[in-house]
Formats: sequence, structure tokens, C-alpha cells
Amino acid sequence: MLWGVISLAMVIVFNLFSQPQHSSQPSVTYSEFLRQAAKGEVSEVVIQGNTLTGKTTDGKSFQIYVPDDPGLVDKLTGPHPSAGPTPSSPSSIPPQLAPPIA
Repeated sequence: MLWGVISLAMVIVFNLFSQPQHSSQPSVTYSEFLRQAAKGEVSEVVIQGNTLTGKTTDGKSFQIYVPDDPGLVDKLTGPHPSAGPTPSSPSSIPPQLAPPIA
């Protein structure tokens, strides 16, 4: 009986941790994000590597995967959102410590 209870508890714990975790930030598609940005519905974005997080003008947060798009910053700059890249790794070398590039 005791082994049955222990086995059941282990199965419950396994199922609890094996279920995918839902992000607190809703995800939108890249094309939907571009449409919202063009309409002025995006108030701010932060680009970190291929991940873009931001807020809409109604205060909702979102997170999306960004494909390699060299013109993305140009699409975002202008009168609507404030865009800014951030380092993709917290261990990046600060500019004042980096060796000069000739």
C-alpha cells in the first residue's frame, strides 16, 4: 500500500513537471507584430538576439521570435515605437573594456 502511494506521488510529480510551461507574455506572429507596429499599436520593443519583447499601446506585453531581418530596426524607428537592441548575452564585454578595432 505504501509503495502504491509513493508510486502515485511520483507519477503526479513527473506529470506536473513534464507539462509545457505557459509564458506569462502572449506570443504573436512576426507578421502580426509588423502590422501592429505599422498601425502605431506598439509603444516599445526590446530586441535581444532573435527574441523581441514589447508592449502595445494598450499596455499588453508580448514576446516573439524574430527571423533575421536586417531592416527591422528601420521598420520600427519613426514616430511610433521606441526600439532598442540589448546585448544578447549578459556576459558581453563592456565597450570600455573591449580592445580597439583598427
